[in-house]
Amino acid sequence: MKSRKKLIAYLSFYLFLFFFAPPIIPKVSFFYIITAFSLFMLLHRYRQEALQIIKATKMNNFIKIFIVVIVLAFVGACINFTTDNIHSVTDIIMTSARLFLSCPMGLICILYFLCVCKRHNITKHEAIMAAIYAGIIESVFALLALISPEIKNILLNIMRNNIDNETIARSYLAEFRLFGFAKDLFDHFGYGMGILATLPLYVAINRRKVKYLLLSIPMIAATIINARTGIIIIGVIVIALLFGYIFKIIRNFNISLQAKAKQFATLFGSVAVTLSAIILAVNIVYDLNPRMRANTIADFSSVFTAFISGGESANGGVGEVLFSESFWQLPETPTGLIVGQGHSLYGSVGYSHSDVGYINDIWFFGLIGCLIIYSLLSYYAIRVTNPQNTEERMLMIGVLLSFFIFQVKGTALWSANLGALVTLFTIFLFSYYNNNKQNTRKRLS
Repeated sequence: MKSRKKLIAYLSFYLFLFFFAPPIIPKVSFFYIITAFSLFMLLHRYRQEALQIIKATKMNNFIKIFIVVIVLAFVGACINFTTDNIHSVTDIIMTSARLFLSCPMGLICILYFLCVCKRHNITKHEAIMAAIYAGIIESVFALLALISPEIKNILLNIMRNNIDNETIARSYLAEFRLFGFAKDLFDHFGYGMGILATLPLYVAINRRKVKYLLLSIPMIAATIINARTGIIIIGVIVIALLFGYIFKIIRNFNISLQAKAKQFATLFGSVAVTLSAIILAVNIVYDLNPRMRANTIADFSSVFTAFISGGESANGGVGEVLFSESFWQLPETPTGLIVGQGHSLYGSVGYSHSDVGYINDIWFFGLIGCLIIYSLLSYYAIRVTNPQNTEERMLMIGVLLSFFIFQVKGTALWSANLGALVTLFTIFLFSYYNNNKQNTRKRLS
């Protein structure tokens, strides 16, 4: 029992490093180190398990299609560069590299994690709990930074010295954000942590134990104090899971109306208690940092106003920038629109900057590339994961919807960010366990 707990602790710490860890050497991402370690272990210790997992999850097909799209976009970029349609060769390399970091490099680490699980007979529940514990480890850092300015300064100095990011160096942001210890504490943090924060709800529903909901609270708090985008991600997945659970109760004709009423009472009671605990925690957090509350209200208000009335007419704030015309500029030529220009608008020389994921993807690999990549992700999330019950199906739908919603705010698949890594991790974890279980049944029959 002790050795198994140690193994779960190892997997949790590994995922914490994989998901969150900032560079330990200036400008040398820890992600590169852990990817190299994972690749070495796959080649020298887990070859057989890796081949079996790749077959069960169809990971090789995912990687092949993903890389083909990147390579074709890169070739198109080189052609555009020779005709002076691209001003900087750096823009060509950087856009391709950002996607390459997520796939295949991110999948190398996910594959190693699954290999360890397979070698040591780690169950699906234990693997999911390892991911939850990784999120809690980061949440502890975030809450310690919130409570203690001294701890925050130590963590912030380490991140500022080792992360090549101008935004994290802005002193005014530290007054109401940047609580934690990660390579990214902005929108991508909210995207990934939002998914992790909903996993305890999935476990609680799946195992019929309300106590797991308590594990969501620290992760929700860490999300709120760093990236409010995560609130939307949490809301989307929670709604999907609750809708699936309610629908499952309604269509279950094997139990009486009294039993259904009891299940609904338990569900709504649990939700009410959890929401009360979350609201209390949020109020405590905002009382510790009133400016955080003001900025959160202002950001959501500006986004809502901009979405309803148009970015140019929004009354300042994030919404005015996000929904402004400059953020939604498409390639001017039909060729550029269909197959892309081979580069993004994110910081590109000679072009209007944009954060919007859809716009950057269209500029890189065009509408055709978007159709391929988005369809690929959707197919793997909905079909390859082979959901075993309603809860799993709704979780995967929620994760997929989170991807498409986040694309409005930022590029979801770039640079092995927390959101991309957690999304791919969730998809391939369920793909492995569900398909491996199915294959085992076929061999026994």
